[in-house]
Amino acid sequence: FRSTPNSFRRKMKNYGNIELLIIDDFLITPLNETQSSDVFELLELRNDTHSTILASQFENSFWHERLGSGAVADAIMDRIIHNSYIINIKGDKSMRERTSKIKAS
Repeated sequence: FRSTPNSFRRKMKNYGNIELLIIDDFLITPLNETQSSDVFELLELRNDTHSTILASQFENSFWHERLGSGAVADAIMDRIIHNSYIINIKGDKSMRERTSKIKAS
């Protein structure tokens, strides 16, 4: 993704302009400083112009820490929470386990 600065900028611009961007497994691993900065830049490009869906195994109350805390994490969370709908799905079975039983019926 970061092979050259120009290709990175071009890809960020493309992702910034997609009408609906869905990011699955958001924050499955904690981000380093560079990754957090990239997420901030992407969300800033999309802020108030395009829709973004973030799917995570973690409740949003844990995201700040996984983003590296600090000012960049604050800015990311501000862009995520501003004008958002948060849906927490809770259960003792994983999505894969639930859907496999639906298909088997």
